[in-house]
Amino acid sequence: MSEAQFPIPKEDILKIVSAQVMESRSYVFPKRETFKDRIRLYNNQRKQRDKIGILTLYAMQNTLLASSYIDQMAVSFEGRGLEDNLKAKNKDDLAKFDQEEMNMAVIDYFTQWDKYFFGVGIRYVGAWDDVRKVPVPRTFSPMLWLPDPAGFAEDSNFRWQGIEDQRTKAQMTEAAGYIKSAVDKLKTGSKATSEQQDMRRAVSEAQGAGAPDFQPRDVSQQIFDVVHMWTWIEDTHYLITVDDSLKTILRFQELEAVTEEEKKNPRLVPSGLVLNYYSPVRADPFGVSVADLVEDKQRAESVLANIQLAKEKAELYPMYLYDKTKIPNRRDLDFAFNKFIPINGQTAGAVEPMKKDFNKGSTLNIMQSMQAESQRASGADELRMGVLSSQQRTLGEVNQVTLNSNLRQALHTRVNSWGEKRFWFLWDRKYRQFFKSTQEKEIRILGGTGVRYKVLRGKDFLTKENPDIVITSTLESAQKKEQKRLAYSQILPLIQADPSRPLAAKNFGLRKAAEFVGLETDEIAYLIPDTPNELSAKMENEILNRGEMPKVQVYDDHLSHLVIHSQAEDTSAKFAHINAHIQAYLLSEQALIDKAAQQQQAVSGGGGINQAIATAQGQVGNQLSNLNSTAQVEQTPQ
Repeated sequence: MSEAQFPIPKEDILKIVSAQVMESRSYVFPKRETFKDRIRLYNNQRKQRDKIGILTLYAMQNTLLASSYIDQMAVSFEGRGLEDNLKAKNKDDLAKFDQEEMNMAVIDYFTQWDKYFFGVGIRYVGAWDDVRKVPVPRTFSPMLWLPDPAGFAEDSNFRWQGIEDQRTKAQMTEAAGYIKSAVDKLKTGSKATSEQQDMRRAVSEAQGAGAPDFQPRDVSQQIFDVVHMWTWIEDTHYLITVDDSLKTILRFQELEAVTEEEKKNPRLVPSGLVLNYYSPVRADPFGVSVADLVEDKQRAESVLANIQLAKEKAELYPMYLYDKTKIPNRRDLDFAFNKFIPINGQTAGAVEPMKKDFNKGSTLNIMQSMQAESQRASGADELRMGVLSSQQRTLGEVNQVTLNSNLRQALHTRVNSWGEKRFWFLWDRKYRQFFKSTQEKEIRILGGTGVRYKVLRGKDFLTKENPDIVITSTLESAQKKEQKRLAYSQILPLIQADPSRPLAAKNFGLRKAAEFVGLETDEIAYLIPDTPNELSAKMENEILNRGEMPKVQVYDDHLSHLVIHSQAEDTSAKFAHINAHIQAYLLSEQALIDKAAQQQQAVSGGGGINQAIATAQGQVGNQLSNLNSTAQVEQTPQ
């Protein structure tokens, strides 16, 4: 947007932005100083060589990070209607493919790391790659975040948000919304005192390295300090980028309303920022972090550990008292092999160690107490770290501790899912904004039978309404699948042995059992393909969804058709067709066979099913013969 298109004078825009930036900077300044100290505490390589460092924060942080990073949050979409349900499956495949395209493994790692260390991880879904046809997410350091001091938990609770960033002129293009004339006037590059450079210095100092060279030698790659602000002017949401001095507007971009809800209510237009929290707190943009819980204990542990080390050295190399009248030459006490030392008088009392009171147990007890407190506060206990507990425990106690630890982890997983759901909403929103229904995108799907390729058009996955987004923990999902697998293993044999159960129901049970043991969808399709009756019923569902009435065939497996037709859209044609199948089944030979088999099974107490089926078939044969005889008698002329 050019300056002539600004909704209000440029000076007024700069006043609004400056006031918000200054208020945010005042709020985050003490936090940034704390963060810099904690970066040194996380892995301090500049400590004195004769001192030891305690890495409680590092151990707790990485234990929790390992749990959340390995336990990837799986996303799936559910349509709000029959047509959207079919498109939602394609959207699932697209999301899996895009995770690699968007380099989500790296972005998720740093987001989760920031979440534990700073209390919040920040991602931004704002750009679109028109060549690869994919959203381009970024991750920002919370050290450079400029939040509304009164905001918390989610985007809608913030009046504004800002990020202090660095850009080259090559990155500030008109395609990205920047004003070329303003960018061209930038002369002074990033200062050594900028927040970005302070953050780099803090990391370098903690690693024992020198100050980083903050400007590249290539002048064309000179970096500039900028501030991105997502703020409201009246009822319109804008992305405004200014220089670090807050005097030049480099970008002024209105955020577009994409969904129908946003067009009706502009206040729903999102900034594109996604916040993932460790432990959110009302009216605190950062929430609680692992460092908040552990920092003081690590510092105390470090002091006590070095005191304990000094005690051990003092015991190994104690101080001695000697009688100068008996040993007048102090040099005689220097150590040497096979040395003879002259002494005046008796040797008793000539030399003896200086007595000091060493309280060996108290320091170690205090350190162990603080370690236990750190574990209780963060939930990262010895078992979760993969370390055997020093205390003997029964198997039942270990299982209970593990269960309780998993419950605490489940809480953080649920909180983390807020941000994941928001991220995938913005991902889907980008496709609605930039991907046309006629455009095509080829995706790669890795299944149980190998890699296959699929071409998706916009109309294949762009749903009419916003889909429901389901975020599930991989570990939690695996536990639920295992529970269902055990339950199915108990009930499936009974279903398979029941002669009255339709084949479609038995196949459904087999497919679900295969799913619970971890087989992929395409593997299940190969192992348990649809029967002819299932294929026929699915084709009839398409006819029923159009409101038309397919013909019921005498040779249909009516019970299987009833199972499949229950999935069709609710129409008068569907209910009429189902009723026709019911009538046809009641008049069929199969109904008589099923009824007789159930009666025989009840008589035999549920045993000898194969024998019951054979007996039932014989009884049905007799009944059919009697029916035929009766029909012939009735047709004989009198």
